[in-house]
Amino acid sequence: MAKDHIRDYATAAFRFWAQEGGTVNVSGLEQFKRKIISEVEARSAGCIGEVRTYDIATPVEDWLLAQEKAYRKYGAEIADLQAVDEVLRISQYMHNGKMMRQAIEIVYFSDASHALAKGDIEARVHKAELMIPASYRTVYRLLNRARELFAENRGLRAS
Repeated sequence: MAKDHIRDYATAAFRFWAQEGGTVNVSGLEQFKRKIISEVEARSAGCIGEVRTYDIATPVEDWLLAQEKAYRKYGAEIADLQAVDEVLRISQYMHNGKMMRQAIEIVYFSDASHALAKGDIEARVHKAELMIPASYRTVYRLLNRARELFAENRGLRAS
């Protein structure tokens, strides 16, 4: 069997997506963007009442530039979340797409805020095999295809 070089990165991206509030029906990317905007607004709120001189025309432009700067700061995270969103969107139109989304949800999304221990993925695959129902090999094949789609959408060299 060939080495899967993107497995850990893609797994971490799927889990990050779930940590940010993403589910099969709710976009983790949108949740993350809201968090960034809240962060920018909190910083801007701290400046209310103080006299500021703007290098640009208005406070609105200052806020927009701060938001753009925050998006650039979190560019890699946003790109990962966009790729996960795209995988879930594409899977809606695939032959085994529903099974793939279920496998992703059971294996990667469950308990995403806790670190993975040895054997966690295997135990979750076994759980998915019983819940979907699908064979053990089919669940691994679906997860592998999801990781490949992630790599393609993220622009990673996966071959």
